[in-house]
Amino acid sequence: ASSARHGIADDLPVWLLLAVLPTWAADVAAYLVGSAVGRRRLAPSISPGKTWEGTFAGFAAGAVIVLAIAAAFGLPRVPAAIVAVALGPVGLAGDLLESYVKRRAGVKDSGTILPGHGGVLDRLDSLVAASTFVLLVFVAWSGSQLGAEGGFFERF
Repeated sequence: ASSARHGIADDLPVWLLLAVLPTWAADVAAYLVGSAVGRRRLAPSISPGKTWEGTFAGFAAGAVIVLAIAAAFGLPRVPAAIVAVALGPVGLAGDLLESYVKRRAGVKDSGTILPGHGGVLDRLDSLVAASTFVLLVFVAWSGSQLGAEGGFFERF
């Protein structure tokens, strides 16, 4: 489903995979590594369970999955590289923002639908941020590929 071989819109499902799968992989890797070897707390007053070790493992896992998906589907290198590098930090920012808002509001869980998981927002916080970011990259890339004036990636 490469943009060069098909219409840019044909790639949208693949770009959705670029938002979802790497974000989940990053969350899982961060949790597993942080739980196993994490020592240095990332943001103890906002999210006491997060560690630097887990964070970097999550970033790496997410980037590897992005690059694997991009290679498998022949996605353009520039936007794929941007997503690979930035998706982890963007997802983390969404996670920390949601945790900060909950703490400021004095709420432990964001709902009861998913007991033991902090609520629905705790399952979706990084995904919402990551999906928004991937959509912005997709739109910027699509605009430049469709000949839109001033498309961000036009110069690449």
